[in-house]
Formats: sequence, C-alpha cells, structure tokens
Amino acid sequence: MNANEKKNIDVLLARAVYATAAPLSLVDNYYWTEFFKALRPAYKPPTRHLVSNKLLDDEFSKVKEHTTICIADSDALGVMCDGWTNIRNESIINFVVTTPKPIFYKSLPTGVDRHTGEHIAEQIISVIEDIGPRKVFGVVTDNAKNMKKAWTLITEKYPHITSYGCVAHGLNLLINDIIKINSLTDIINDGKDIVNNIKRGHITSAAFLDKRNANSSTSMALSLPVVTRWGSVVVFFKSLLVNKQIIRSMNVDEIVEKDLKPNVKKTISSSNFWKKVEFFYSLMNPVAKWITKIESDTPQLSIVPIIFMELKKSFEETFKNNNFFKI
Repeated sequence: MNANEKKNIDVLLARAVYATAAPLSLVDNYYWTEFFKALRPAYKPPTRHLVSNKLLDDEFSKVKEHTTICIADSDALGVMCDGWTNIRNESIINFVVTTPKPIFYKSLPTGVDRHTGEHIAEQIISVIEDIGPRKVFGVVTDNAKNMKKAWTLITEKYPHITSYGCVAHGLNLLINDIIKINSLTDIINDGKDIVNNIKRGHITSAAFLDKRNANSSTSMALSLPVVTRWGSVVVFFKSLLVNKQIIRSMNVDEIVEKDLKPNVKKTISSSNFWKKVEFFYSLMNPVAKWITKIESDTPQLSIVPIIFMELKKSFEETFKNNNFFKI
C-alpha cells in the first residue's frame, strides 16, 4: 500500500466516523483494529489524534468549499433559521440556506445574548450579507413574536426579501391547540394509562408482544406522545387503533387481565373511548401527513394554500361524521 492510497482510505474512514457520529476513539478500539487488520493487513488506521484534528479540519474545509460553490452557483436563495438547545443545554441558532436544496450553513452559539427580535435580525442579516443580498428572496423562521419582529427589521433593510413563518411549525402549533381540548386531554391520558400499563409490566408486555407476533397483520409497537413533538400524538393514537384487537383481547385473557389496572380495564372495555380515539385520529392525521410532506427536502411554497384548503375540507368531513362535536 503506497502513501497516497493510505491517505485516501484514512479520509474515507474519517468521513464515515463523522457522518455517523461515531466516537472518535473508534480507531483505537481493539476489535476495530483487528477488523481492519483482517480486511487489509497492510492498512493501519489513523490515530485518534489524527481523526480528531487534521482529518477533521480537512473534511470541514471540503464541506465548506462545497457549500460555498453550491451557494455561488445558485441564482435564488432562501435563508432558514431556528433557535435550538444543544445536548449541553446551550442556546444556539441554526442556519440553513436553500439553493433550493437545503444546505446547513452554520450553527451560532448565542451565549448570554437574548433571542430578541433585534438580535435575531442582526444574525440573519449577517448571513444574508455573507451569501449576497441580491440572491436572497426569502427568510423562513418559526412563528414566535421575536421572529416576527425580526421579519420587520429584515424587510426594512431589504424590501425585495419576503419573510414568513414555517408552515410545518404552524401546523404543529395547530395540533398543540387541538390537544388542549379538555375531552381530548382526557382521552390522551386514558390512552397513556393503557400503554404504560402494558409496556411497564413484565407479564403484560410479554403477552402483548406474543399476541402481536402471532398476528401477521399487526407490526406496530405501542407509542407514547412526546412532549416537544405534538405530531407524535397522531402516532400514539394510530398505535392504539392498530393494536386495538390485541389490547381488547388482553382484557379478557385470564392470564393477563389480572395485571391490568381497574381503570385501564374499564377504558379498554369502553366503546366510547375507542370511538373518540378514532375521531381525534381522523381529525389530526391529515395535519400530521402534511407536516411530514412539507418537512421534506423538497417542499413547495405554492402548495401551502392547497394544504389549508384540504385541511378545511377534512375538518368539515370529520366533524360532520361524528357524534361528539358539532360546528
């Protein structure tokens, strides 16, 4: 193996480590080094120091160069930004440039700076200036008050740039408003009791898996809603409906039913509960589908009016065919 071949393999290995968020110490692991030795005895992996420094710096430079070229070759650009918190609970702002293919541009730690409209606008304007104001035609953020303030400041400086809110974020807020309905909150809590009772008990969990595995038409696991992802409520309801027959069969299984709590057994037996789950799932599922579609890498602003027309039609049909709510 010559030096040039060794260098190319090192680059490929390092890139795989970075792209998969694998630990940089992987190259020092005994079993990995044995694997590489068996695969190519002449190849010796780079040291952790090399992977953590020179190879990482070189890879960053290549990605940065590619990003710069993509932006330079594009005639029209959009800027997307969102406030975030990293795993160390540090406040950051992420920036993505659409060419129209989305490209991660940079992540900015805000430190002690507050996320005021003025500060957000200042950072967005800095990105716009970096990539060229004449190429930028749109700025997308979430729908928070500070972001809306930033829109005004950006438009004042660049009249040709349109600032608007993220539709996916708006639809997530719509689901959040829906789940605040008292009767829906009760249904969610009852459903969570069912899922927790089944998943947290050794007998109930094993029985559920056995019944699910025996049913070739059912392969979806029970799911709980995630606090910060309101659309996960839809997945939660779907998991209940898909596994409805299995759950109800557990309620009459002599071996399992004694491990189900009285309130859970009562809920499982309630036809009214299942009807309401079906209703709320039918109500929110179209919203979740559109969120998934427009969160892709190829969304189209032109379909936004269609989204809201379709949702209006879906809501009217769902309410028309239910016995719980009327409009």
